[in-house]
Amino acid sequence: MKNKTYFVFFAVLAVVALGFSACNNPSLPLVADRDVPENGLNEALNWVYNSSRNNGTYNLKLSGDQEINSFYLSFNTIKNVTVTLSGVGGVKTIKLVGDRAHFGVAKNSTLILEENITLLGHVGNTESLVVVNNGGMFVINDGARITGNDYAYMGSGIFVWEGGTVIMNGGEISEHTAGQCGGGIYVWEGGIFEMNGGTITGNIAKGGGGSGGGGVLVSGTFRMNGGFISKNDATIREGGGVLVNTNGKFYITNGIIWGEGANANTASVGSVLSNTGLAQYGIGDTWFPLATTNTTIEVIDGVKQ
Repeated sequence: MKNKTYFVFFAVLAVVALGFSACNNPSLPLVADRDVPENGLNEALNWVYNSSRNNGTYNLKLSGDQEINSFYLSFNTIKNVTVTLSGVGGVKTIKLVGDRAHFGVAKNSTLILEENITLLGHVGNTESLVVVNNGGMFVINDGARITGNDYAYMGSGIFVWEGGTVIMNGGEISEHTAGQCGGGIYVWEGGIFEMNGGTITGNIAKGGGGSGGGGVLVSGTFRMNGGFISKNDATIREGGGVLVNTNGKFYITNGIIWGEGANANTASVGSVLSNTGLAQYGIGDTWFPLATTNTTIEVIDGVKQ
């Protein structure tokens, strides 16, 4: 199901990673805050490259809405760089100038979205809103929102490649449309998505190319330790809430995937869960299988309700 679009991403990522030479300057602080005025985020992100050092954390505090160029966070020689985005005085929206991903996160990099940050996509985009690649980590905390992307292929909201990790502690991934599969999220083989809280809602997989997964398509590993998956749609395909592919692994210890009522996920088969891989509920060393179902899955501390 790979598309030439993704091979272009790898090429661009390689060029960007080589094109920036961040200096490991020992005179710079390990933790640095920067206030970011309206439309000042491009400059601030470039400052991160010029200021980074091993184990550095850079807190960018947005006081206004932003329009940015597609930005790929990746370091070849500097290790463990963390960039945190937060909004000051209310929600701040980050829009993209043109097409492609808002952010790519790759080698030696962590991007954290804190409260009052919204990443807003657009119709006809040419890439997922956030792309997490090998060696990259993307963290979504309470009050962050990733929404509104329309992409013709896979994983319109977030695409997690092999070696990439996403941790969702809160916030919302919503209102994305994929022309093929993985409306909200696509976890590729070798990718990891850990959901500890928050909501995945209102995403659509149109099913072109023969697959579904309105909310999430799992070919890697997805661990659900909390949160809600609701109102996602794969009407002409399978897995309205979650689709687990042949090589995918899905584990739920706490959380709800809705099948009935106003929050229900919808699909032609398995509106809540469609499973051709490994899907289980439980905790610790005790796990039980989950089959394809249209009925709400609710698990509390490893016990299916």
